[in-house]
Amino acid sequence: MDHKREVEPPVDPLQTAMLAELRAAHIRARLLQADIEALGIALRHGLITAAQALVALRDLGMPTMLDVGSRPGDTWAMRELPNVK
Repeated sequence: MDHKREVEPPVDPLQTAMLAELRAAHIRARLLQADIEALGIALRHGLITAAQALVALRDLGMPTMLDVGSRPGDTWAMRELPNVK
């Protein structure tokens, strides 16, 4: 005998839209995690340099500790990054 209860779908359109947005955000987060893990593997195995990994993280929109000082007026910066595409 199956004792599962069927869950009523939400009737509020905003709630329905938010549930869809949350599902999409969850998928985007998992894809971002996979990209970050792939960068770590590539760096560990010498397929990319540390500078290339940093540029790739920036391309993904991820701030890093190495970004500290990259704003005008900061006293420390890693300004000499190659333009890796």
